[in-house]
Amino acid sequence: MTWRKTWFSYFLWGLSSILIVLAYVYMADACLKQFALPIFWIALPVVIVLCCYLILKLGKKKLEAMKFSKSFEITLESLIFVGLLAGGLLARLYSITDLSDTSLFNLASISENSAEFETSHGAFGVYVYLLRNLFYYVGNSWPSAVVLQIVMQLIGLGLLYFVIRKTTGIVAALISFSFAMFSPQMISAGVGLNPCVFYFLLCVLALYFLTESQLVIFENQKVKFYQFFVSFMIGLLCGVIIYLDIIGAFVLLLGLSFFWLVSNKQPYIQIKSREMYLILFAVGTLLGFVLLLGIDAFASDSGFIDTLLHWESIFTPAIGENWYAGIPSNYNLQMWIYLAILFGALLLGVLGFWECRYTNPQFGWGIVVFLLLLMQYNSSASMEMNRSYFCTLMLIAFASGGIQTFFTKVKTMSLEAEEVLVVEEEIKVEELKVEEEIKAVETTEPKKEIQFIPNPLPLPKKHVKKTMGYGMDVDKEQMCFDIEVSEDDDFDI
Repeated sequence: MTWRKTWFSYFLWGLSSILIVLAYVYMADACLKQFALPIFWIALPVVIVLCCYLILKLGKKKLEAMKFSKSFEITLESLIFVGLLAGGLLARLYSITDLSDTSLFNLASISENSAEFETSHGAFGVYVYLLRNLFYYVGNSWPSAVVLQIVMQLIGLGLLYFVIRKTTGIVAALISFSFAMFSPQMISAGVGLNPCVFYFLLCVLALYFLTESQLVIFENQKVKFYQFFVSFMIGLLCGVIIYLDIIGAFVLLLGLSFFWLVSNKQPYIQIKSREMYLILFAVGTLLGFVLLLGIDAFASDSGFIDTLLHWESIFTPAIGENWYAGIPSNYNLQMWIYLAILFGALLLGVLGFWECRYTNPQFGWGIVVFLLLLMQYNSSASMEMNRSYFCTLMLIAFASGGIQTFFTKVKTMSLEAEEVLVVEEEIKVEELKVEEEIKAVETTEPKKEIQFIPNPLPLPKKHVKKTMGYGMDVDKEQMCFDIEVSEDDDFDI
C-alpha cells in the first residue's frame, strides 16, 4: 500500500521543500559558527545528495530489471532487521549510566514516607503508576526501570517498522529503523525515564491495528461488515490516547489519511465503503475521548464542563514570548553528523518526489510532521512529555518515504487506460457478486426430485436368457466317447 498522489501532494511538496531548505541553511550556519568552519562547507552535503541522486537515478532501471525470489528477499530483510535490532539494543545497553534526572524516579519510588502524587497530565500519571507497580515487585531499582524503558522503546520502534513497511515500502522501513536504532536522541530517550516512550508505544499500537485492517481490505477488495466494528474499536483506543495527551492527535490525522491509500500494483483501483470505515474510526475517536472525559469527571467528583476546561488548560500554549519551543542549535559533533545525514535524506526526498507519477509515499507522514511541528509549543503538559521525540520519528519516516520513490516501479499507464481498467474492475466485481448470489440461492433452495412422464406405448417383452442343458446327469466315468477296436478291424477301409 501507499498514498495516491493528488493536487494536495504538490502543495505539500512545495511547502515542505521551502521549510527543509530554510531549516538546512539555519542549522548549517549554526554548525559553521560553532566549529569555525569556512562557508563553502555548507555546500558539501548538497553535493553529496546530488551525487546520490544521480546514482539512484541511473541505477533505477537496473534495480527494476533485477529479479530475486520472494524467499531471498524475505531472508535478506529479516537478517537486516535482526542485525539493526541487535545493534540498537547493544548501543542502548552500552549507554546505560546513572540517571541524569532522578526527579521522576524519586516520584515513582515506594517508601514509608511516599504519598500519592498529584498530576494533571494523563500520560505522565499513567507512566508513574506503571513504574510504581514495577517497583512494588522488584524494589526501587532504577536499572529495572531503564530496562523496561528499553523494552517498550524497541517494541514501539518495531511496530513502527511494520507500519512504515506496509504503508510506504520495505526500503523506507529499513532506513527509518536504522535511524531510530542509532539516533543519539532515540538512544538517550531509551536509557532515561520519560513518558514519551510509553506514550508512543500506545500511539503506534493503534496505528498498527489500523494498518493491518487496511491491508485486509485491500486483499479482499472490499470492506466486510466486521471491519466496521474493528474500525470503531480502534477509534475508541485513539480517543483514549488523545485524552492522555493532545499530541496523540497525529494518530487520528494519519488514520484519516489512509483514505488516499492505494495498492502498489493497482493504484487506480478505488475500494467502496472506505468512507464509512474512516467515518466510524473518527466517531469512535470522539466517543472514546468523551467517555474517558466522563470517567475522569466522575472519579474526580467534578462537572463534565469543568473537567473539559481543566483538560484544555493543560494543553493551552503558554502566554508570552517563549510560547514556542523553537529549534536548538548547539549540539556535539555526533549529533551534528546525525543531523547532516537526516537533512541529506530530506533533500533527497525532495528530488525523489517526481520519480513516481501516481503515488506519493511521503504524503501521510508529511501532514503528520506539519501537525507535530505546530505542537512543539510550551505548555504545562510539554514540561512532562518530550514532544520532540514524536516529531523526530515522523520526520525520519517522511525522509525515508522520499528515498522509497527511487525503489518504486514507475507506472506508465495513461489516464484513458486507467479509466478502462477501472470499468473492467467494476465489471469483474459485479460478476463476482452475481456468482455469489447464484451460489447462495442454490445452497439455500432444496433440490427437487425429477418425475418422469409415464410412457403410454406398449413396451417389448423382457429378454430371458436361455441356457443349454441335458435331461439327465451323466457320470464322469461315462463321459468317454472313444471306442477301442482291435487291430484287425478294418471296417473303415
